[in-house]
Amino acid sequence: MAPGHQMQTAQGGRVYTSLMDEKSLSPLIGLPGRENIGLGRHWHGLSTMLRVLNGIVYVVLLFATGLWQGIIPTSWDVFPEAWETLKVYLGFRAPGIEHFTPL
Repeated sequence: MAPGHQMQTAQGGRVYTSLMDEKSLSPLIGLPGRENIGLGRHWHGLSTMLRVLNGIVYVVLLFATGLWQGIIPTSWDVFPEAWETLKVYLGFRAPGIEHFTPL
């Protein structure tokens, strides 16, 4: 669209574009759209869609390869120790040295 040219709707109103949303911002805050907030919103939406797609691919591959069995508990025996570990971390304490295994 040429500078100064405005698109009109059938009812005579102006069509919203991201250029109408320009604000002066610090380059650190306005990246990647710089002063154009609308462009920053588009980048934000694109990155969000890519992250969601990545998560979907991860879950599909997790079940397709059978690796989900290493994540889902197969026995009730893990829950008492998991509960104790949860209490340690929620209390902002570090577990004892005997719980750390290098491999």
